[in-house]
Amino acid sequence: MEMILLPVILLLFIGVPLVQIFKQNKRLKEIRAFQDTLAPGMLVQLTAGVHGRIRHVDEETVDVEIAPNVVTTWARAAVLKTVDVPERNDSLAQQTQIPSETAGEGMESYPEPRD
Repeated sequence: MEMILLPVILLLFIGVPLVQIFKQNKRLKEIRAFQDTLAPGMLVQLTAGVHGRIRHVDEETVDVEIAPNVVTTWARAAVLKTVDVPERNDSLAQQTQIPSETAGEGMESYPEPRD
């Protein structure tokens, strides 16, 4: 009984972590291979969770447009994956816009900011 117990314990404490390390290394290789294929126009998610469109790719950095005319520079390694953008429903977008005549109403209830 003791002869079987030792290999089982070794398998649990050495084998399982080794399998996890191999899986993690495989995933890192996939991400690095993806990062080598980056091109302008791709919609991506960065490791920080920011979504944007790639505007320029250098050897070490990428320029990502995160809002109209707002371009930020990131390390190439910060790009995690591509993202799919759902179809935009223009009627829904029009319904959720605040009419210009009501914009800013209710602001009088907030205190003035302190310096």
